[in-house]
Amino acid sequence: MIDKRTYNRRSELATFGVIGAFVLLRVATFAFKVSLSPFDYLMLGMPLAIGLFIWNFRPDLDLAFQAQLAKASSEDEFTRLFKIAAACLFFAVLFVAGLAFITIHPPVKHLEKANVIAFLAPPFLSIAAPRFIAIFGLLTDSYRRI
Repeated sequence: MIDKRTYNRRSELATFGVIGAFVLLRVATFAFKVSLSPFDYLMLGMPLAIGLFIWNFRPDLDLAFQAQLAKASSEDEFTRLFKIAAACLFFAVLFVAGLAFITIHPPVKHLEKANVIAFLAPPFLSIAAPRFIAIFGLLTDSYRRI
């Protein structure tokens, strides 16, 4: 039995770390009077995203936790995993499309909001990506059994 609080601990620490890094970046840009575009924020967030993906990637634990959740559910395993996988795919496409739009056409009116999204979206997506991978892995196993 995997404890949910223990399982989510790394993700919580990563989330707090990303928010802290963003606050430090904003203080540094204010203190040194540096003007950065959303693309610059995106490029600063990408190494953080790669590092957080590596830190949060625990394939065996992710698979075991998702399998435990699937056994606890009263719904059909394939149907449940398909719904979750569709939501994960929607979430990822929404983040990537939003990032592409913000970096290609930065809004003039709400530039600060675009900067926040451009910096925070890749790390948050990389925090959730190992769970997405585990869900898609379980979905393929469930499909093969059908």
